[in-house]
Amino acid sequence: MDEPIELTAVRELRADAPSPDAARLAALRWRLMAAVAAETDGVPARPARGRLPGHRAVRRTVVAAATAAAVTSGVLLSLPGPAGPAGPSGITARPTTAATVLTMAAAHAERLSPAVPGPRQWAYVTAYTCDERPAPTTCAEKTSWVRGDGRQFMVTNGAGRKLVLERVGFPDVSYRALSRWPTEPHALLGKMGRDPRTQARQIMTVLAEAPAVPPRIGAALFRALALIPGADLVDRPVKDAMGRRGTAIDYRFSEQDHEYLILNPRTYAYLGFRTVSYGRTTAVAREVTGVVDHPGQLPGGPVPPRRSHGSAI
Repeated sequence: MDEPIELTAVRELRADAPSPDAARLAALRWRLMAAVAAETDGVPARPARGRLPGHRAVRRTVVAAATAAAVTSGVLLSLPGPAGPAGPSGITARPTTAATVLTMAAAHAERLSPAVPGPRQWAYVTAYTCDERPAPTTCAEKTSWVRGDGRQFMVTNGAGRKLVLERVGFPDVSYRALSRWPTEPHALLGKMGRDPRTQARQIMTVLAEAPAVPPRIGAALFRALALIPGADLVDRPVKDAMGRRGTAIDYRFSEQDHEYLILNPRTYAYLGFRTVSYGRTTAVAREVTGVVDHPGQLPGGPVPPRRSHGSAI
C-alpha cells in the first residue's frame, strides 16, 4: 500500500537527515500529536468568515495522516477527547510499544523536582521486597538513609537495629554521586555492565534504592532501558510488591528468566520491578522518599540518639 501523500511530502522535505533511533522517534511523535491536539481544540462548527473553502477539510486530512502515522508507530490516539495518561488536553493515548512507554517514563522523570539533601542531611527511601516463589510468600520493609555527601549510609541489620556505616566497598547512590553520572543513554548503559540482564537489573535496582535521583539522570536511566534488547510491553497489569497494578515492560532473557519494570499506568512514574527466574519470583516496590536532618529519622519524628559511626541506633 502506498503511503499517504502528506507523509511522503514530510519524508522528502528532509531526505538528507540521518535516521533517528526508536526512542527519539517516539518523543517526536508525542510532540507532533500534542501540536495536532492544540490545533484541533476549539475548531468552530462552521467555517469562519474569510477562510478559504475546505480549510477544515485540509485540517482533518493532516490530523488523519498524523494519527495514521502514530497508530502504526506505537501510540493509539483518540482526537479530540478527555486528557489521557501523561497527555495534553485533547489526546487520549494508549502506548502500544515498550519504546513509547519508556519515552513517556523519561519525560515524567525529567519533570520531577525531588528534595535535594544538603551535604550533612540524609535522604531516605522505603521499599518493600516480597519473595513470592517458592511458597510461602515472605515480605520485608526496608528503609535506608544516605548522607548528602555520600560518605555515610544507614542500614538495618537482621535484628532490626540500625547501623551507621562508612561507605567503603558499597555503591554510592547519593544525589551528589548520581549527578556525576553520564546523561547520554549509551554511556550510562555501559556504566551498568556489558550483559543485558545485568544492565536491566542494575538500573531497576538504582531506581528502587536511590533515595533521590537527579531528573536528568532519571530520564537517562529510562532511555538506557530502551536500548536493552528483548523488551516487550505486557498486555495486562502487573503487580509490584505492594500489590499496586502497573504498566509493565518484560525483559525476556530466556524462557525462564524475566525482569519486569513496573510503572504507574497514568503518569509512568517508577513503581518497582519483578524478577521471575528459574522458579523463583521476587517483587520490589518503592514507596516513600524524603530528606531529614538525622540518620534513622522520619519526617516529624524524634531525633534518634547520637552514636558513633558503625554502632547501633
